[in-house]
Amino acid sequence: TILWQNPMPNTYSSINLGVFINSFEEEIRLELEQNHGINVNELPKPLFNYEKYLKILNLRGVRHAVFYWLKNYRLSKNPFFDECINFNQNPTIDIIEKSLMKLILKNSYRIDHLILDLSRRYGDILEVEIFTNEEYSGIRNITKFSFVNNTSEICYNNIKNLLQVLPTLCTKIEIFKFYNLIYLHDEYETRLVNFIKNQNQLTSFDLSKGYINISRMIMALKYQATSLKRLTFNKI
Repeated sequence: TILWQNPMPNTYSSINLGVFINSFEEEIRLELEQNHGINVNELPKPLFNYEKYLKILNLRGVRHAVFYWLKNYRLSKNPFFDECINFNQNPTIDIIEKSLMKLILKNSYRIDHLILDLSRRYGDILEVEIFTNEEYSGIRNITKFSFVNNTSEICYNNIKNLLQVLPTLCTKIEIFKFYNLIYLHDEYETRLVNFIKNQNQLTSFDLSKGYINISRMIMALKYQATSLKRLTFNKI
């Protein structure tokens, strides 16, 4: 089960997503069959509910896993397939990513670590409603949050909305890790400040590559004075 704790890191994933697709809702499987050229019946059947063991949820990693799976699937059907699959704009990736995320958020026993990467090569994330659905245990019990920032030009609505609800949705964070906040968008920074303030048992705060724009985030740590045990700053 160790493999399935982090099956979709933000790198190449060798996981065969077919085992998840067979667990999608019937209407989604039919949509993939009829409009996206995916023969669901020939995909491997799951031996057990793999998503239950997932502990690390990398929001970009999920899309990456779908991207690589789709690319390999097309090549398996046609070794000469050379069409460009756009990572950020592809309807097949969109429908599989959303259904896979629902499956994970609904069935995972406990997601401990949420990772959000805002690197320039990425677009927006899924709508916030998928994370706040009361029918899913989802990310409510995460104890670790990692935030990777590498852009300031665009403030994406769904990312902004997720950061808006995190302070009330997730209050059990013990470890925060922030990277590359030199160009942190004001809209994101304000929400991250509230996220830090609202934690009940923060013990560790790690920040690498920041600038004067993160001063409010550091000031917010005073609300965690009774529980905070470890502070790490690098290239501030």
